[in-house]
Amino acid sequence: MTIARSEGAALLVGRLCLAAIFLWSGLGKIGGFGGFAGMLANQGLPAPTIAALVAVALETGGAALVILGLLTRLAAAGLILFTIAATLIAHDFWALEGAERQMQQIQFMKNLGLIGGFVLLIGSG
Repeated sequence: MTIARSEGAALLVGRLCLAAIFLWSGLGKIGGFGGFAGMLANQGLPAPTIAALVAVALETGGAALVILGLLTRLAAAGLILFTIAATLIAHDFWALEGAERQMQQIQFMKNLGLIGGFVLLIGSG
């Protein structure tokens, strides 16, 4: 296997791994759309139904584009923005105590790693 071919295979596997969580989550939000919009409303977001539609579109559309290798840099940038927003809205560990704080801090750090992966994907295409 040539170096270029192995790099291409590595990028494909990396794209699949990075995008899988977003595709899975986005499809789950479609099935539970009302509950997701309600959770956003409980978080105090304005226009929670519109925010939920945008989130589902970014997650599913962005993940599909990354998996397919189409508009990869743009899709990765969109998923970075989505992940930053979701992290700040749903994983505010600094406002919590005890075990919940620890769980949300782990989720926050996981999302930070995903953002790093997408930054690398923007750099590599």
